[in-house]
Amino acid sequence: MSSADQNQNLSPAANDYFPAPGMDGWRANSDPDFVRSLGIDPAGLADFLDYNMTNWPNQGGANAAYRSCLVIKDGWIIGERYSRPDARQYKQYISSNGKAYAIAMFAIMASEHGVSLSDKVYDRRWLSEGFPLSDPRKSEITFEQIIRHTSGICPESTHEKGRNKWSDYVGWVVGHDGDWADSTARLAFDPGSDEAYSSVAFCHIGLVVKKITGMCAHDYLWSKILEPTGVSSVGWQSPPDPEGGHMWFSAGGIQITPRDYARFGWLLMNKGRWEKEQLIPAEILEYIMADGGVANLMTFTKPADRTAEVGLPADTFRIAGSGLNWLYAVPSRRLICLRTSRVKNELWREIERNFVAKMAAMLTR
Repeated sequence: MSSADQNQNLSPAANDYFPAPGMDGWRANSDPDFVRSLGIDPAGLADFLDYNMTNWPNQGGANAAYRSCLVIKDGWIIGERYSRPDARQYKQYISSNGKAYAIAMFAIMASEHGVSLSDKVYDRRWLSEGFPLSDPRKSEITFEQIIRHTSGICPESTHEKGRNKWSDYVGWVVGHDGDWADSTARLAFDPGSDEAYSSVAFCHIGLVVKKITGMCAHDYLWSKILEPTGVSSVGWQSPPDPEGGHMWFSAGGIQITPRDYARFGWLLMNKGRWEKEQLIPAEILEYIMADGGVANLMTFTKPADRTAEVGLPADTFRIAGSGLNWLYAVPSRRLICLRTSRVKNELWREIERNFVAKMAAMLTR
């Protein structure tokens, strides 16, 4: 295909391109001339890919051997690297990237069922299992506080205990599991008075979705986001309560291939629109992502690890999770750069600083 033909394929605009369903639904072209025509330096692209394939010494876990890196520009996969051939199809556990999916799922549920970010989470209509309250202050927790990590629920770094060891998953989440009452029953601080990262808080979203929609959270996510965007399939890391219908630990838990993970970034970059359908209400999404966004869906106005210094455009946003699973997107450049891995978080700051610097260095316009 000539460069002229390739450029012609960019019309209609990249804003109107959406990959076909399935693993091979993305269009791909890594020819250096074509890459250059899209405003990307081929040498910088190669350096970015090479860096993300580094075999860091303290990678952890049984799935640490599976690493990936993708660069998508104007809807074209222009760079793609895997640590081993089968990593392309491997469904990597992307940790707290799952919280960004939970935020999107909440936005859809809120729009469809008349729930708002300011509504109280502990409401008998949708969380009857939480009563009687294990801490009277829980009556003040809102959905927005959960999403912004200001709910006071069980900070992950200091209070969380009993994950995957609960006698009852729902009871553990709402503070009624006697074996772990010191972990999830009492709030660490008054709702709204502080900020502390909490996975237990995000688990509440999955419980509420099941009660309000009548669908288990993983089924609701599949029907509202994953299937409509053409995801081939997903897995669920350590399903918390299969017998109770809870397959998705909605604070993380998603296992997905790199190409399917990129679909979520493309959806967010298009402000929740996929083809002609507005899957995620744009106004809720824009509100959550405004003024720096939230920890799991962070916009450039609240950059992580000095990303502002490298010169990325101001509309850059990031999804992130343990293992150094990141998706960076630049809507103004129609650019997505992502990596999946199981690298220990001790290297987070160093690797992310180099990640964004090399990402910025490949841009020629």
